Amino acid sequence: MTDLTDYNIDLDAEGSSSGGGKLKEGRYNLDYAGSEIIEGANGWVALKLHFEIHDTTINVATTFTLKHDTSEKAVEIGADSLRRFAKACGLSGAFKNADKELMGKSVSCELKHNEKGYLDIADNFGNAWQPATTNTSQPNGEEKVEAVDETVPF
Repeated sequence: MTDLTDYNIDLDAEGSSSGGGKLKEGRYNLDYAGSEIIEGANGWVALKLHFEIHDTTINVATTFTLKHDTSEKAVEIGADSLRRFAKACGLSGAFKNADKELMGKSVSCELKHNEKGYLDIADNFGNAWQPATTNTSQPNGEEKVEAVDETVPF
């Protein structure tokens, strides 16, 4: 164990940032970066998906409730949101292995600042998931359209 108490590191001090506050709220392409199953109270089990915001080193995550002993509604919302997410990724059929099926996939979703100022995925009960586009939001709120070669070969 490494004891840092003698170094006066205040994580809430001004100037500290993981970079999450540098981007404005908006729609961004998210590149899949991993998954895990997490558990909590009342038999709560969720799939937690990790993403890197495209063209940045900023990471965001979201959870989809898979099981809950006291709330069927939470499971319904989680399953519906996960289905909408998977469709936006271009998946169909049975979803069995997140890492295998999502590796190399990107998706687009709204990001909003939370109460601490960090960007969070705002999936709006699954309604905000869309396929990734060649348009990417920029920090100034404008969109950057990547060039597509439309020349006709002769």
